Amino acid sequence: MLRNAFADLATDETLQDVLAKLPAAPATAGGQATGNASLAQIVTLLTTEGGYLDGVETLLAAVRDKLIASPATDAKVEAVRALLAGTLVVSAAALPLPFGAATSGKQDTGNTTLASILAALGTTLAVSAASLPLPNGAATSAAQTTMSTTLANILTALGATLKVQTPIPAGVVTGQVPLTANTTAQLPSVPLVNGIVIKAAATNTAPVLIGPSGVTTTTDGTGTGYPLQPGEACSFALANANGVYARSTAAGVIFYEGN
Repeated sequence: MLRNAFADLATDETLQDVLAKLPAAPATAGGQATGNASLAQIVTLLTTEGGYLDGVETLLAAVRDKLIASPATDAKVEAVRALLAGTLVVSAAALPLPFGAATSGKQDTGNTTLASILAALGTTLAVSAASLPLPNGAATSAAQTTMSTTLANILTALGATLKVQTPIPAGVVTGQVPLTANTTAQLPSVPLVNGIVIKAAATNTAPVLIGPSGVTTTTDGTGTGYPLQPGEACSFALANANGVYARSTAAGVIFYEGN
């Protein structure tokens, strides 16, 4: 009867809840037997003569003996502290040289070379350019000889009478220019090489003044012309006859010739 009462209470929902709370892989008798065997092996290793436990005991005993044989004292601690606080003397005498380091033998050789250089610098250095190549375009002894000869010839010519040759004109240019009283007349355009000669006609009744453009007939020292009395002449060196102007206070004639 009681059983039937509990049976009535068990439903599908309560059974599902119970199953959900069970582990996915519950321990079995076989699994427990395997675990027990592993635990037994661990106990054997820890307790057997020469096992892991004995090894640990041996190591601890060695540490203990070291501490007892040379225990740290206050004096030793103070000595270490003083050593660290002071200046440590480090000697590199026994240290190996780095790769390629200079040795005493190599330094002696270098010192000897430097001494030789110093001695040479303290004296007069002999420098010879005999074997040096000449720069491009440099004067040579042959070229200097030729130049010396040319200079000697020039010097000789300068010490003698120099001959000056003027260009030979193509022909002679001549002409006449009539003058009107108080009117400036310009000579015609004629190219010249050696210059021009101008002459006042002997029949003129007044002086003719020759000069540049703007020439005047004033003869008190403020004028700009060169006076030619009747029959007188003057010459000028210029490139063209049209650079000459003439003026007179009376009618007259002037003559010119050039080349």
